[in-house]
Amino acid sequence: MKPSISDKPALSIIFGLILFFSSTSVCYLPPSYSQLNITSPQTVSNTPGNSTDPQIALYNNNQYVVWSDDSTGNGDIYFKRSIDNGTTFDTVNNISQNNTGSSSDPKIGTHSNNVYIVWTDVSSNKNEVFYRQSVDGGVMFGGLKELSKTRSINGEFALYPRIITSGNNVYVAWQDKVLGGNEIFFRASNDGGNKFTGIKNLSRNNTGDSISPVLAANANNTFVAWSDTSSGKSEILLRASLDNGNTFGGVKNVSWSEGSSYDPQLAISGRNLYTLWEDNSQGGLNFDLIFRSSSDGGRNFAEKQNIARYLGESSDYGQIIAAGNNVFVVWSESTQFSYPPKYEMFIKTSRDNGATFGDGVNLSNNEGSSVDPHIVVSQDQKTAFVVWSDTSNDNSEIFMVRLQN
Repeated sequence: MKPSISDKPALSIIFGLILFFSSTSVCYLPPSYSQLNITSPQTVSNTPGNSTDPQIALYNNNQYVVWSDDSTGNGDIYFKRSIDNGTTFDTVNNISQNNTGSSSDPKIGTHSNNVYIVWTDVSSNKNEVFYRQSVDGGVMFGGLKELSKTRSINGEFALYPRIITSGNNVYVAWQDKVLGGNEIFFRASNDGGNKFTGIKNLSRNNTGDSISPVLAANANNTFVAWSDTSSGKSEILLRASLDNGNTFGGVKNVSWSEGSSYDPQLAISGRNLYTLWEDNSQGGLNFDLIFRSSSDGGRNFAEKQNIARYLGESSDYGQIIAAGNNVFVVWSESTQFSYPPKYEMFIKTSRDNGATFGDGVNLSNNEGSSVDPHIVVSQDQKTAFVVWSDTSNDNSEIFMVRLQN
């Protein structure tokens, strides 16, 4: 997680769309894509408190949204389900069960009818990673499991959990403090999330801090990246497993930056692996959004691309997803210097496996600040959903846009 001048509130979009959102949706569609169906942005949360940290997952016509919410006064994880492709949603489900501590930073994964949610919880007066699973498409959830603590490793400072699925394989990573330094921990389940392996320390107790882990997976391949300061500045490091997370290869430096690199993101499609991170090589508080692609499963990477160049003053909250030959990048951009910064939601897309990207498009264009985006694409690549946290109203709400071909 990179330094920030403010606190973070705790598809050419599908194939060439330009969408602006203010109080209503206004869009320009290139002639060849005039049949796209675009819904107006809708508020998913509708709670009296502040709603932040949105995440979204899809399976067929089922859509799952999870976020952090402070309506109860102590911070909880809220979940909503739609079974009609986002047209309507069920009522809110409090996944963290109104515990006595604060729950935040939820992440969600899905496969078939299974829905998996992880988050950080401080109910026991220390940070732990908690987990719940549904086997019926989000109708009911099983009991709480604590993933960050075992007899051999006491996860007193477990933060920033991440989860991803590949078939029946479920992978979870997080950062945790050991002997004064942060390390990257990893656990895997090969039976649909019922049982997890023991904790692996992927950063190998290095001499620096290892933070902000991210995951990507397909077939038997699993990739974990993080931000690491062992070299004296922050770099993006990567490790790969070819056997469902049982063993991992050596550490690869992906960024090799003149400055410092923070907040990595990963996406995968076939043999193509994509990395994204924020970089301050330009100096000061300016952060660029840097992209690199690999066509051989992470062995070699192409030259860097500056995704957000010329669009604003500083980039944050970058997210990336890949589907077929298409790569989608969505992020928050501070278009001019201000304090606190005001962010707009931007998106760029590539249709050639990340070789080139189209122009950046402002998705939000509103009075408030738009942060914490998350994007998913349907299996048939005809529908995309983007969610984010927005402060245009009196409190933060979760906004969502659907784009359908």
